[in-house]
This record gives sequence, structure tokens and C-alpha cells, in this order.
Amino acid sequence: YTAAEETNYFFDVNGASLRPALERFAGFFVDPLFTESATAREVNAIESEHSKNLQSDFWRYEQLFKLRADPSHPYAKFGTGNRQTLRDGDAGARTALLDFHGRYYQADQMSLSLVGPQSLDELQRVATQNFAGVPVAQPPLVPSSAAYDSLPLPFRPADSEPYAVLMEPVNDVRNLKFTWCVPVTDLDGWVRTKPDELWELLLRNRAKGGLLHLLKRKGLAAGLDGSVEEFTRTWLLLSVSVDLTPLGLTKWRAVSSMLFAYLRMLAAAGPPSALLSEYTSLARTGFEYAEPSEPESFATSASATLPFYPPQKWVSGPSTVEPGAESGLAQMLAVTSEPRNAMITLIAKSNEKAAKRTTEPIYGTSYGVLSLAREVENWSTSQIPAELAPPLPNPFVPTDFTIKAKGRTPPKSQDVAPVVLRDVDGQRVHFLQDATFRRPRGNAFFLFRSPLLYSSPQASVVAQLFQTIIADVLQDSTYQASLAGLGAALGAEYNGLFVQASGYNTRLPDLLSYVSKQLRTAELEPLAFKRQSDSLRQQLANFNRKLPVSLCSYRRGLALETPKYSVDELQAALEKTTLADVQAFQQALLPEALLEAFVVGNFEEGEATAMVDAITTALPSSAPLPADKIPRRKTRVLPVGRTLQQYAALNAAEKNSAAEVYLQVGMDEGDDWLDLVLVSQLLEQPFYAELRTKQQLGYIVQSSVSESNGVR
Repeated sequence: YTAAEETNYFFDVNGASLRPALERFAGFFVDPLFTESATAREVNAIESEHSKNLQSDFWRYEQLFKLRADPSHPYAKFGTGNRQTLRDGDAGARTALLDFHGRYYQADQMSLSLVGPQSLDELQRVATQNFAGVPVAQPPLVPSSAAYDSLPLPFRPADSEPYAVLMEPVNDVRNLKFTWCVPVTDLDGWVRTKPDELWELLLRNRAKGGLLHLLKRKGLAAGLDGSVEEFTRTWLLLSVSVDLTPLGLTKWRAVSSMLFAYLRMLAAAGPPSALLSEYTSLARTGFEYAEPSEPESFATSASATLPFYPPQKWVSGPSTVEPGAESGLAQMLAVTSEPRNAMITLIAKSNEKAAKRTTEPIYGTSYGVLSLAREVENWSTSQIPAELAPPLPNPFVPTDFTIKAKGRTPPKSQDVAPVVLRDVDGQRVHFLQDATFRRPRGNAFFLFRSPLLYSSPQASVVAQLFQTIIADVLQDSTYQASLAGLGAALGAEYNGLFVQASGYNTRLPDLLSYVSKQLRTAELEPLAFKRQSDSLRQQLANFNRKLPVSLCSYRRGLALETPKYSVDELQAALEKTTLADVQAFQQALLPEALLEAFVVGNFEEGEATAMVDAITTALPSSAPLPADKIPRRKTRVLPVGRTLQQYAALNAAEKNSAAEVYLQVGMDEGDDWLDLVLVSQLLEQPFYAELRTKQQLGYIVQSSVSESNGVR
């Protein structure tokens, strides 16, 4: 992949094959061919990728935002390319590739990470043998980044008249986005103390006192996110994205005012000392008890971060936090709390007509520009609402990490199996104590099988709304638990209602008990119903604008699986669904149900049964579910021969098509699954090489094995 300041090449292979694979891999960096035919094919692939992105609001916004950058800065360039910008892969394009490789692909600028079963000495030998031929600049290379780092910032909004960009999206969305460009004055300090992550925490605060809590209470927003969009050696881009309600869209200026009031309050108060110590402590705990990464994932992330840490911090540095984040955080809050520094984009179908409209040339996005001189002046001095406050100390921070499995030797894999703690009418409880990984964590999963959640399109809609409204209502009280490594989830599926909790085991039973009680007792507020029904309405309205490859899978599911409701059926049901319907569903939970429970992790058997008892007390069923009522989704048997279905894309602007070939093998029996996986692995590379690389028939080309209700 190519990021803002690095390109990262990675692969994974069977451990015993690392040496020969590395020989081939290193050859590209030492002596690439860049043949004319390969160059032309890659240009076609890039054109296909660009075509895939034309109807993507993400890529449309990215390119529109670049128009605000200094045109002389590299950031302003079109980042992904197409056939026109790459000159159709002509001889000049190949020459440019060779020049680029010769200039930048120098050992001085590269870092390498190997993960394998070999010893460290052996890994070092194969690295040296294969990569010794990578050129070393003579004289020693001045890092190519030096010229880039010395450039002025790509964005200087405070130097110009403030304005908002009004973007017309492809999908039906209502999003208000704020972006700031912040200079990085001490890269080493920022990498060690990570003040940008603290800034994200403050903006994302969903508990009482946070901005989102206030916006939701006023009916103006359904969601809010704060993030770092780009982090370079000399500057970063911070952003806040607000998902507006229909009312919020009409009052987006008021939303903006509240955001800047919140930032001014945080800047004046400074970071709470409890937040600083909690963040450092939780990062250290998370690193100490982290699950081992997949080799490919670890090698990829490590190679990207090696340049920023001394060798003794190569493993721990990216995950841990050192004290001293206050100065960096104060700098970010000083920049972001000043409205004149913000670059604002309003993304909505019903954008204000007053703005002078024009078209972005690459994606054809329609947009307008609206002066904000008067608003910015008002936002700088607006009153700070009394409801806004810095985060309170987190009561869920774990402190007890005692491992409960007896003995020091991990059991053999064949000895690791769950036990059934309880098997009575209407309830089956499985338990597995973690004696292998020995982490102070746990996971509890509860599935209440019930036919009520998918008996009709409206039943499905009501169940979905119940799930999302409960999550919305509980967000205020469970947000701090999520920061402390705990999580709870609720789902409404065709086969029933599931509740899941995971995280550090000492507080997990408390969180599960609280969430369980709320399922029947939480007040389903009208504002929450309005937010979630509007969100579901948007999802369904935008469904047919998905990529054609996704729509193929959707159509196949409708044709083969039953029960399965179409988007049209769900849309019609949603328009008839009221808050009273969802409240009635909540009170009826669940007259007949079959509970399947699985508790795994750092628990004793008694703790597992106590959690089951707590959730069944909160969600009692009057009777076990009879076997003939257990919901089962069935898959139709395809007739012998070929069955062809064709559909025209409902998005008239979509230029791409997709084809899916689905081969139904039958029910899973014996080793069929392993045989299918092996066949898929044998097919995948030649299929991709032929259809994408050689014939250039598409950008997304993939083969895989799937399972649908037990059918392979």
C-alpha cells in the first residue's frame, strides 16, 4: 500500500519457504524489470481502480478537500491516478518509473521486518544475503524527505477568508466535517507521548459532558468521530465528523458553534490529570496482555514504525505511552479551538442553494462555496453550554490481573475443549477456562433462539431498531467501560437475539449484568427512535448504490436463502413501524426461547454460571422453545446445469459491472470443507493472474469458499 509518506510491500508464506520467497521478493528492490507490457497492464489496473472509486463519496471528498491545499504542495496532487495522468503507460511513464525507483529505492530510506519460525541469527543471515544488493547512495543520501519537510504547511486557512465547501454526495448522507492542519514541532516527543490520541479521546467522549451527548439530547446529531487523518513528520491533519439528523442539517451552524465552544472549554481547562494517568496505564496494560499478532500484520506495522523508535522500543514503542503529552495536546487544542483555522465541509443532498456551484474535474463532484466570515466571528466568542465538561475518572480501569487457571504448563491442544455446565430445557451452557494463553480476559456469548425476530419484514425492522436504540441509549453509561478494555454488543439476527460481552474479566460480569437489566427496563426515548429509524432509512435508501460486486452477493442471497427479505420489503415495513411497536417488542422479550451460552476466558465455573443466571433473570422466558419452532434459514438446491440471473444497476451513474459465479457443492460432510479450501487455494492465483493481470477484465477479481446455512 501507499500512504502519505511511505510505500509498504509485504507478503506471508509458509515458514519453511521463507528463504526462497525472500530471494524473489528482494529481487524487485535490487533489480526490477519494469517491462513495457507490465507497465501498460498496471496502468489499466489503476484505471480500473479509479473507475471503481468514481461513485465513492469517500474518494470524492478526498479529492475535493485537496483543492483547498496550496497548489505547489505535493499534498494537493491527485493521489490515486488514472489512465490520463499516467499517460496511458507510454515510454515516458516507464522512464518515470525507473527514475523514481533509482532515486527513492535506496537502502538509506528503507526498513525491513521479518517474522518467522527461524532463529534470530538465521533471520538476520537471510536478510543480509538477500538485501545486501539494495543500492546504498554514494555519497550518503540526503533523505528525500528533507526537501518535503522544509515546505510550508499545505493548508493555511487562517490566512484567507473563512468559507465552507458544500458537497453534493452520491449517497443520501448528512455529514458536517471539520479539518485542521497542525504543525508537528517535536516529532520525537509526539511519537513517544502520543498527544494526538488524547485529542481523539476528548473529542470522541460519548459520556455525559461530551459534545455528542449534548448534540443527541438536542436532536441534532446521530454520531460524532474525531480522528487523525494524516500524520507526517512535520504536520498532521485532525478532523471531526458529525453525522447530522434532518434537524441538525438545518442547524449545522449551531452544531459548529457548540463544537468550537467545547474545544475552547477543553483548551482552557487543560487535560484532566486522571485522563492522562488512565491513558498511560491502559496503554501499558493493553501492551502487556495483548494477543500475539498475525505474522503478516506484525511485520507490516513494524516495518512502518521502525524509523521512529530506537531499537529497544521497536516492539513496545508504538503501543505504549510515555508521560509528557500535555504540551502537544495544548498545541492541538489551541489550533482547533480557533474557528478561523478550521476547514469546513457540509456533505448533503439538500445543500444550501445560495452557494455558487461548480464541478470538481476528476470525479465530477458538484460543490459550492459559502462565506463564513460572520459565523466564524460569532463562534469565537459563543457561550459554552453548561452541559459540556471534561471527562470524569473512569471507574472501569482494571486493577486485578490474577490468572485463575492452576498450573504453569499450558495444556496440549487435544485437551482443550469446552465443558457443558448446564443442559436443561431451554438452556445449554458451555464453558472453557483459559489455561493456554493465560490472559486476564474473558468473553461471554448468549444467543436466545427465537422465531419472533424474523417472522416478517416488519418483525425484522422492529428487532433491528430495538437493537440500535438500546445501543444508543446505553452508550452514555458504557462508553467509559469501552475505554477500559471492556465491550458489550447486542444483535438481532434471523435466528434470535444475542448478547455479547468481552474484555478484562474482573469487571466483565458487572458490565454484562448492567446491560442485561437494561434490555427490559431502559426507556426507549422518542429522539433515539427518530435517530435510529432515520439512520436505517438512509442505509436502505443507499443500498443500491453499493459496488456491483456487493449487489451480486445480495441478489444471490435473495435467490437461494429463505427466509430472506429484500431491501424493498424492509423499506416498506420501516415506514409502518412506530416507537410503540419497538416498545411492545421490548416488553415481550422473550416469551419462548432457547438459550445457548458460551463463557470462555479467565473465569471459574461458578463465575460462568453466575453470569448465565444474571442474564436469564433479566430476560426470563416463560417457556422453553419447542424444537419445531427453532428458527432455521434454508438454502435452495440449484438445479443441474446453469442458472443465470441478470440485473440492471439501479444507480444510473454506475459505470462498472460485476459477475459472480456460484458453484453449489452441497452440505458439509466429512473433510469436504478442507478439500474445498485446497481447491480454492489452487485456483485463486491463476484465476487472478489470468483475469486481472493478463486479460485486464476487472479490478476486483477473487475466488473463495463460502458457507451458507451449512451448504458449501
